Amino acid sequence: MLEKMLPFLEDRHVLVIHCREMDGDCGTEAFLLLLHVLKRYVQDRWLERFPGTYFGLTNKVRTFSPDQIAALQNVEDSRLLLETDASYFPAPGSGLLSPSQISTVAEAMAALRGTTVEHVLEISVANGKHLYQSQGTISVERLVVADPLMQKTLSLAPDKGPSLGEYPKTCQDPSPRRPAVTAPKIPTETEPGATAPKIPTETEPGETAPKIPTETEPGDTAPKIPTETEPGATAPKIPTETEPGETASKIPTETEPGDTAPKIPTETEPRETATKIPTDAEKAQIEPATSSISAQETTSSGKRKNRGHKVGFDTKWQQGRPWLIHRVVDADDKSKDVMLCTLCQHYQPNGVNGVSAWSQKGCATLRLDKVLAHESSSQHRNSISLSLQSTISTIVNKVDRECEVALLDALKVLQFSVERNLPLSLFADLTDLCIDVGSPNLSKLRLAKNASYTSWDIVNELLTLLCNRVRDEVKEEIRAGPCYSVMVDEVCDLTVQKHMAMCVKYLDPDGNMCTSYLADVTLKSATADVITDAITQVIEDNGLVLDNLTGFASDGAAVFTGAKTGVATQLKARRPGLITVHCKDHRLALACKDSFKSNKIFEKTDRLLDDLYKYYRNSSKRSASLKDVQTAFDDAPLSVKEAKHHRWLSHDKAVSGIVRCYRSIVVDLESANIAEDPIGNGLLKNLRDPVTLQVLMLLADALPHLSALSLYFQSESANLGLAKANVDKTLRLLLKLKNVNGTWLGKTKDLMTDLGISPTKENNETFRIAREDFLDALTGNIERRFEDSAIVEALSILDLSTLSEIPAFYGTHEMEQLASHYGMDGEDLQIQWQGFTELASSFACNERSLVNLGRLFHGRAHMDKGLNIAYPLVSRLVSIALVLPLSTATVERVFSQLKLIKTDHRCSLGADTIDKLLMVKLNGSMERFDRLRSVVVADFFEIKNRRLSKAIK
Repeated sequence: MLEKMLPFLEDRHVLVIHCREMDGDCGTEAFLLLLHVLKRYVQDRWLERFPGTYFGLTNKVRTFSPDQIAALQNVEDSRLLLETDASYFPAPGSGLLSPSQISTVAEAMAALRGTTVEHVLEISVANGKHLYQSQGTISVERLVVADPLMQKTLSLAPDKGPSLGEYPKTCQDPSPRRPAVTAPKIPTETEPGATAPKIPTETEPGETAPKIPTETEPGDTAPKIPTETEPGATAPKIPTETEPGETASKIPTETEPGDTAPKIPTETEPRETATKIPTDAEKAQIEPATSSISAQETTSSGKRKNRGHKVGFDTKWQQGRPWLIHRVVDADDKSKDVMLCTLCQHYQPNGVNGVSAWSQKGCATLRLDKVLAHESSSQHRNSISLSLQSTISTIVNKVDRECEVALLDALKVLQFSVERNLPLSLFADLTDLCIDVGSPNLSKLRLAKNASYTSWDIVNELLTLLCNRVRDEVKEEIRAGPCYSVMVDEVCDLTVQKHMAMCVKYLDPDGNMCTSYLADVTLKSATADVITDAITQVIEDNGLVLDNLTGFASDGAAVFTGAKTGVATQLKARRPGLITVHCKDHRLALACKDSFKSNKIFEKTDRLLDDLYKYYRNSSKRSASLKDVQTAFDDAPLSVKEAKHHRWLSHDKAVSGIVRCYRSIVVDLESANIAEDPIGNGLLKNLRDPVTLQVLMLLADALPHLSALSLYFQSESANLGLAKANVDKTLRLLLKLKNVNGTWLGKTKDLMTDLGISPTKENNETFRIAREDFLDALTGNIERRFEDSAIVEALSILDLSTLSEIPAFYGTHEMEQLASHYGMDGEDLQIQWQGFTELASSFACNERSLVNLGRLFHGRAHMDKGLNIAYPLVSRLVSIALVLPLSTATVERVFSQLKLIKTDHRCSLGADTIDKLLMVKLNGSMERFDRLRSVVVADFFEIKNRRLSKAIK
């Protein structure tokens, strides 16, 4: 607002910044807070630019905060005014306030400033006379006091008007002239031969002193000013700034009878800033100039000498003038002293008619009157105006930056809450904690008195903005890729509400595989029709193209894979060529489950794992007893894990824990009272069975290979090219265990000796048969469960890394199948494939992997190679193979996070809020969060005008 007003301000204007409560914010409180927080800018620079600034305060000071009180106490006595602002701010316990009750304001001010009421009233009256003076004799005194060329205060005779005299010392205005009061314009030069206008000094009986106008209309002549000269005397010229080479004329400050009256500059140019009142030392330097003009000597050219002036730079001149500098410069092979103005150097290099003495060359006449003349020049005034505008712009930018930093830190608190699954209602408490431990930025969130920037509405708004930005980035990456696949699963939460989670796999701009969370949708029912409609709706809502959908993965439940009405069948009808995948991790778990059921000994061992878990899980006494035994044997304090076939890797962890502390478990069970613990007695008998011990050791050797395969399928780097290779490797390792003992099975003999277990030949034969049967069943079930469709098998040949040399006509049959499935031209595909394999033969084996081929075809770094243009059909097949999901592990992770978010204490969370939390947590990596924070803050302030920025200002 001030920046817009400055160009219209003139010296005759009084600028009153009247701050009143607007939209819930108190401007006076905000300004005083700014005065306290930005003391350097406001007190030093504001008052330097506007020396006539006063601060008027009301009874509102009774409600000031500690910071505002501190700001009030920093205001000088000479700047204070009292206002009632009747009838808005009455004192406590009183009704409407009237101007006559200004003493109540004085009482409040005196209490806060630690002084007396009389003192506050005295200085406010004096300050008011300084600022709000009426026309007439008061203006005459104001004029004389403000004039830097006068020595004394001019008082009128008692019968000609009141004499105001000097102001109280505590209220003397340090500023030279204030924008609040302007003097009438007086001509500074008369025409040759003309005499100065008559200025009466004494009125006739019955007459009153003439009024002196403070503002003249355009075209008016200067009014007459009463002085002390006799009629007929002429007024001398008073120089404001001399041309280069000219000397200033002497200025008389007091005339004798017969002398001519000095001209007094009474009106400055538009937007002129006040001139500094000379100090006592400066007056002393001008004192010799009080003799008349006629006493001055002149040179032959008519120019005045420096007689009567103190010549030479005085450092005292720089007091209150930070822009004044003294330099020694070289000119004409000799050095000379000059004075320069730093403000004019930076903002206004040229003055009137291009004069640049003060900005470039320097003023060589080292006299105080030259300093005062430049101080009142239009060049210097314009420089001050430009400097002030720059200062205000700097403050505004600083305030904007402070708002941004405060919200940036608030987003960090929000991201921390989301990442740690903390309730959003704790946001305010976490923010207060950060403020208490010394966070300087977050404390600015509390400056807006009537607006809480830690409320639920603000938190939800920030979460929404952050979620939208993350979602937009994910959608843009998906749309920029050549194709994508989706992974879907459904589950019930603790409130028996059905959720469908949907994730997507695609290629990023660098050609790398990416998997991202897309949506969590609540379903009224989990039928195939409802799920199919929900999937297509999510695709449409996110602006994705259904024709680019090439793969669909599920856990293999009947609702998804049903041959007639399953979700996969309905999606294929809407998107021909879609490849459906049954999660390979689920397949592996089912293969293991079938293998345990195929052999009674292994099935019995499976039940033993479950019974042993329940035995220790349901009794803290038994668990503590086991830990004591483990400590005695110096075993790791491992607990017994639960083994469930529907939980991937659970059997591996359960068996591994038991075999590592097998001796401790047996000893602990032996120490229990058999008569009182029949369950423990039964477990002990099974564990001391040699066949059971050998079976557990075999499982300890075999299950890690299955876990490694499962972990590969769960990883984001899993791709169709290496899937078959990893499955074949696992099968070979399992078949090897039929004839070769693994690490754990090799330790069985020593463990039996320690426990006193003696196996018989019958026991060994039983184990041998069970061992072969189980491993054969396991490998057979894996091969059967992992049979893929012909199209998936055909896509797998695109990975050429397993071939040391690429045979001629390699993959010709598979290309025919793919061309038929995807509606491609068979001959074009064959030609492109043969050309590409010939090119790939020159690559190293690892460079021919499916992952590297994706980067070569679709990565930004390799676009200049033009492979996607030379082999477009092969490029399309490579992208389809890369985004084909092998597992629904990403969706399972969504459900794990859902259980952590929607707990018994947060069971009322809405579906929309849950979706936002999942989007930010699962897709909002720290790199992405750091990149989007500033964008989210910009969005936050663009929505509407925030009280936070007003409060900081």
